[in-house]
Amino acid sequence: MRFDTKQKVYTAVLGTTALSVLMSLLVTGIIQGGISSLAAVLPAIIVPLCVAPPVSFWGYSQAHKIEKLNHELARLLNHDPLTNVHSRSYFFDAAAKGHATEAAVILMVDADHFKTINDTYGHQVGDRALQHMSDLISQQCRRTDVVARLGGEEFAIYMPNTDISTGQLVAERIRIEVFSSPLLVDGVEIAISTSIGIALRAPGEAIEDVLKRADDALYRAKAEGRNKVTLDNLLNPEVNWQRALEVAV
Repeated sequence: MRFDTKQKVYTAVLGTTALSVLMSLLVTGIIQGGISSLAAVLPAIIVPLCVAPPVSFWGYSQAHKIEKLNHELARLLNHDPLTNVHSRSYFFDAAAKGHATEAAVILMVDADHFKTINDTYGHQVGDRALQHMSDLISQQCRRTDVVARLGGEEFAIYMPNTDISTGQLVAERIRIEVFSSPLLVDGVEIAISTSIGIALRAPGEAIEDVLKRADDALYRAKAEGRNKVTLDNLLNPEVNWQRALEVAV
C-alpha cells in the first residue's frame, strides 16, 4: 500500500488498531481457554487500543513522509527547476520508449536574441522570460506531447504518433502565441520570438539523429530571419520521402 495521502495513513491506523484488538482477544481466549467474563478481556481490549494507534500512526506517518520525498525527488529528476517543463533526461527517456514502433515529430524551439534580453534587462528577467515562454509553449501542446528544456533557451517537444501536418500546426501556434504575448515587467513589454525546427522521426531511428536534423532546421530558420518555422531537409517536397524511412533500415 502506498501512503501518498493522509487519508490512507488514518485508514491504515484504524485497520491496524482493529486487527490488534482482534489478535489480542484471540490470544487471550487461547491462553485462558475461553472468554469467561468482561473483566478478563478488558486488558486485551484496552492495551492494544492504547498502544496500536500512536505506534502505527508514527510508523505510517514516516512511510507517508518517505512517499512524499520520493515523489519530490522524482519531480526534481523529471522536471526543469526553473521552467517546470520536463528535464533533458526525461525527454530522452520518453523518446526511447517509442523508439522501435512509433513514428513521431520533434520540434526544436529556441528563443531569438535571448542574450540581448539578458544583457538589457538582467538575468532575473531572462529567467522570467524563459518561464513565460515555457508556459506559452506548454499551452499549445497536447497532453501526450513531451515538452522539455534541453538547456539555456532551447526547448524540445516530442510528439508521439504524430504526422508532419499536425507538427507544423502546433509549431506555428507556438510561434504565433509567443510572438503575440510579450512579457510584461514593471510596465515594460518585452517582445519574445522563437525559431522552430521540425523533423520527422521514423520508427527505429535514433533520437540523437532526429534532434540533429531538427536542430539544423532550427538554425536555418534563424539564418532566414528568425521568428520562423522550418522543416528538416528530408521533409522538403523536392526530397524523396523515402529517405525519411531509410534512416531506420
